[in-house]
Amino acid sequence: MKETINVPQQTFKHSLKRTLNLEIVDALFYCIELRDKLTATHSVVMAHYSYELAKIYDQEQSLLYYAGSLIHDIGKIAMDDRILKGNIRLSADERTCLWEHVKSGERILERLPLPAIVKDIVRYHHERFDGSGYIKGLKGYSIPLCGRIAAVSDTFSAIICGRPYQNLRSAREAINIMKRDTHLFDAAILQSLTIIVEKEINNNRVISESKVPWNMLQDTEKIK
Repeated sequence: MKETINVPQQTFKHSLKRTLNLEIVDALFYCIELRDKLTATHSVVMAHYSYELAKIYDQEQSLLYYAGSLIHDIGKIAMDDRILKGNIRLSADERTCLWEHVKSGERILERLPLPAIVKDIVRYHHERFDGSGYIKGLKGYSIPLCGRIAAVSDTFSAIICGRPYQNLRSAREAINIMKRDTHLFDAAILQSLTIIVEKEINNNRVISESKVPWNMLQDTEKIK
């Protein structure tokens, strides 16, 4: 059973409900959860770190970073099980199919009444600072801030939550792996994540696949 790390709940949920259509985000996340539990866990962990980073770089919009990260992989609900849940490394052709989840996510959200930041996190979370990412191939600061934050939090979460074909890693291992590939990320944001993670380690609150943050969108029916 996973251990849940609590955060201030009612304050967050009331603020988020005033900011966007909470029911839409909650419903989309429920679709992800039904489709694949590992993707759902990864999304909650990513949302936690996107929120913490956004409090540093874009505090007024930090709630939207949480919501966007929670549903950043919504396009994966259309993905074949062989690719989504396979226990061997993907071939080049399969990786190309995997990339399609970004386009699928864009199409799912394009007509929904959600803020631009939420949609942009879905659109840009696989862009890389050196221009090697997808789908747009944007480089450096041409990647919107929300995309640069999402790239860092998404990668970190993917490493510590593991994949069907890859063992999960500790938080420090994940940071070290990302620092070896520092050209892929906004260096300032990666350094901020390092500080956040070190504080969590020192306070015995480090996140892992078995010790996840509380999903701040739970019990939305109780929000008035």
